[in-house]
Amino acid sequence: MRSAASCLGIGFGLLAAALPALVGAAPSPDELNTIAVFREASRGVVHVTAMSMLPPGSTDERGRTGVGTGFVLDHAGRLLTAYHVVKDRQRILATLPTGEEFVATVVGSSEEFDVALLRIDAPQRVLFPLRLGDSTRLQVGQKVLAIGNGYGLHNSLSVGVISALGRTLRGEAAELQASFIQTDAAINPGNSGGPLLNSDGEVVGINDAMNPNAQSIGFAIPIHLVRSVLPDLVRMGHIYRPDLGFSGTMVRGVGGEGTMGFEVQEVLDDSPAARSGLRAGRGGPGTGYGNEPGDIIVAVNGERISNPGDIGRAIVASGTGRDLLLRVLRGSQPLTIRLT
Repeated sequence: MRSAASCLGIGFGLLAAALPALVGAAPSPDELNTIAVFREASRGVVHVTAMSMLPPGSTDERGRTGVGTGFVLDHAGRLLTAYHVVKDRQRILATLPTGEEFVATVVGSSEEFDVALLRIDAPQRVLFPLRLGDSTRLQVGQKVLAIGNGYGLHNSLSVGVISALGRTLRGEAAELQASFIQTDAAINPGNSGGPLLNSDGEVVGINDAMNPNAQSIGFAIPIHLVRSVLPDLVRMGHIYRPDLGFSGTMVRGVGGEGTMGFEVQEVLDDSPAARSGLRAGRGGPGTGYGNEPGDIIVAVNGERISNPGDIGRAIVASGTGRDLLLRVLRGSQPLTIRLT
């Protein structure tokens, strides 16, 4: 029979043998991916400080300094961030991971899409552009990583999954309705404008909002929407939003063409909509335009309509001089209308 001391010695021996394996355990493949994505992408994430130049002693709330995040878009020194980070600010500073600080100027912005394009005069050796991915292929449950300056803590990483797609946030412009990415990766004050990345290190969204009353609920703007307006921001400083000359409202229960559509209630004379032959409903206020319903748009450029934002996004994405193909119902008759 062995003594207690010998048993204790054997126990410590087994523990000692196991410790190196426990302490020196190699990261899992998923952890290695997270480490690699952060090391590469964090080089292109910048700390954005935005200030208003107000008279000394002013108590205007806009005078406070705003802090957000941005990321390098190209070697020309262009950066992307959220519009609300730099809105109404006259002085913007971008701090790179190296600690170098540069004055940033606004090249273009869109309040509707909550995106701003900045530029800094920095040498290429300190610029590490991030790759833009394809947010149209995202799936719920997919791993995502957020890098930013949450609460002013530079280059903080949080990891999560895509919790939902096509979310609508109250108060957002029509162009962003039913488009937001929801994630449980931590999005805190200061993260706005930073990149939401996939496992390949590609930007799939711009972190934009958080739910202050709930944990693990953050939102990002899909990068494919940002890409659709980038050429306009570079060329004109704002997005191209032509007035096509029609207005209306969403309606439900649209025959065999689906359950949602956009009923045209007004077409302005000599507008692109009028020249295309688009028809408005006839009747007066209080009649519901029911005497003769207007054309009901059910698809634009082959994409079904589920909210007014779908039409706004299609118009912006089409660009100057290109045609919109509207699939409409005129009564029970399906038609295709080409609108330039």
